[in-house]
Amino acid sequence: MNPPPLRRHPVSRRAVARVSFGLLWGILWITQTWTGWSITLEELTVRAMDHSPVLQDSAIAREQAGVSVDQARARYWPTIELSSSASYLANPPEGVTISQGQLGTSPAPNSTFPVPVPNQDIVLVPDPESTYFQLKLNLTQPIFTWGKINLGKAAAEHGYAAAASSQLRSQQELKRDITKAYYGLISTVKSREILLEAQDLLTQIVQDREQSFAQGSINRESLLEARQNLAAITTQAAIARAGIQQSRLSLAYLSGSDQLTLDDILVGDPTLPIPDPEVLPGVEDLPDLVARAKTHNPLFASLGHQIQQAEAGITIQKRTNSWFPDLGLSVALELTGQRFPGIPNWYNTWDANLTVSVGTSIRMLDGGAQAAKVKQAGLQRDQAAAALSQLNQSLELQVMTALEALIRSREQYTLSSAQLEFALEQEKNARVSFENQLITREQYQGAQIQVINRRLEQLGHSFSIQNALADLEFLLGVDIE
Repeated sequence: MNPPPLRRHPVSRRAVARVSFGLLWGILWITQTWTGWSITLEELTVRAMDHSPVLQDSAIAREQAGVSVDQARARYWPTIELSSSASYLANPPEGVTISQGQLGTSPAPNSTFPVPVPNQDIVLVPDPESTYFQLKLNLTQPIFTWGKINLGKAAAEHGYAAAASSQLRSQQELKRDITKAYYGLISTVKSREILLEAQDLLTQIVQDREQSFAQGSINRESLLEARQNLAAITTQAAIARAGIQQSRLSLAYLSGSDQLTLDDILVGDPTLPIPDPEVLPGVEDLPDLVARAKTHNPLFASLGHQIQQAEAGITIQKRTNSWFPDLGLSVALELTGQRFPGIPNWYNTWDANLTVSVGTSIRMLDGGAQAAKVKQAGLQRDQAAAALSQLNQSLELQVMTALEALIRSREQYTLSSAQLEFALEQEKNARVSFENQLITREQYQGAQIQVINRRLEQLGHSFSIQNALADLEFLLGVDIE
């Protein structure tokens, strides 16, 4: 018995167009990525916290802030400085000597010969040595500084706390990016698998239409339409393949795992997890989500510490002026000599001196420099306060935007699941009808295309759920359980 003649299915053109659109939409979601799959997302995230280059800046900033705290604490302790110098005089000045007989003579009793005055050379000032050595040990200790040392330490500690909060925020941002990249890679791989199925199906359609065109049962436009649809799917499959490699490299960079491959990740054929709709938050949970964000989002803590650091800086600058002179202690031990130790009678040329001083200094005029520093510190505080106020005002909108994206993705996934179930039922009925020669093969293929459309849509929405969930958890600063 000859098979029934091939006829065009009335929905095949729209169905194939949806395949192309659905794939393109799915691919556009994948903007980050990396390698294979036996590595779980949790393992990848843990590895990234230790090896990702993305966290280097925040880690260094925190370490620098810690060093600033050590510097501030060091101001409590005395400072000891040792200085030394050695000098050589090319033409040293002459000393003062009264030569024998320089002052004349005087008669000597019982002698006809006068006695010279003085009767021998008298050295009043010896000739200086050509060399001069100095060794000085100086100790300085602040006694009273109007609390500026304590304030400096407090400011440094707030700076360290702000840097630690910023580092935690960077870690949360990296976790979000890795989560989106990981599931994005899965989505791209799964999309390409579906596209290759569509490519095989459209290849069959093109072959059937070429045969029908050769028989004269369809016109050239119908044949070119099928070839166009096949070319579109082939192009999207090629783009998906390139996207997989791009995703692998992106995920490898984020995680600091350059040696991992696609095969490593894809072992086990992982799928996109779909959270229980009953667990996901709804609009009624908005107040609770905003409260959780204010409690756990590290940005609030970071900005709060920045404000307190600036407040301490303002007080320090106000107390660094003529009305708040610091009182300090200085102890100096100075050794000077003209002969290097080891030269005969060297110790006779050396002197020692100890100076103990308690004093202060007052800056009488600085051209307004100190007032400018006070103003600058105030502006730093205002900047941090403005950022905190803006974050408070926009937080509810940000959380609602992320929540709306999650709800929309969840509802669209539910709809696409129902549509996929319906399409599968249609495809099953179409297969039975085709086997009983009640419809053409192209009509059956049209039902198969509908299933492919729905699978792509469901895959895209499942990725959207993970994408929106990652964004919401990033805003909250904690995972949604």
